[in-house]
Amino acid sequence: MKNQTLYVLLLVYITFTTSCSNDNDIKPTVENPKSVTDCELRTDPEFKGICLDGATSVSLNEVMTYASKSTANFSEILWTIESGSIEILNIENSFVNGFNKSIATIKFNSDFSGGSLKVIASNASGASAGIYNYRIELENQ
Repeated sequence: MKNQTLYVLLLVYITFTTSCSNDNDIKPTVENPKSVTDCELRTDPEFKGICLDGATSVSLNEVMTYASKSTANFSEILWTIESGSIEILNIENSFVNGFNKSIATIKFNSDFSGGSLKVIASNASGASAGIYNYRIELENQ
């Protein structure tokens, strides 16, 4: 009986200590207030194209999100760095309410002095629409 009680107490102890987390382990997510997660397409029902939104003025080493959306006739959104010391860290693609949506997490490196992005929507038949030379400048430090 003693051994059985000991095993039960040990099991309870292990369960309790592994199921509880230290508050210090939980790190709050702080999102950059200049980040965006959507952009506005033209409301004209005949419009077939793409939009892009995000900050045009950034700080060194800043990380933020930019958003692009295309009409349903396009199946893919591609992000390209045209110029500048910029890194694309992540791209999340989705299809929401009949639109292709893409959110890029972008970092502006410590030697960033200005640059530009390009976003192109395309489909299998070769049609495309794009936003070229989306200029981003360095904020006054």
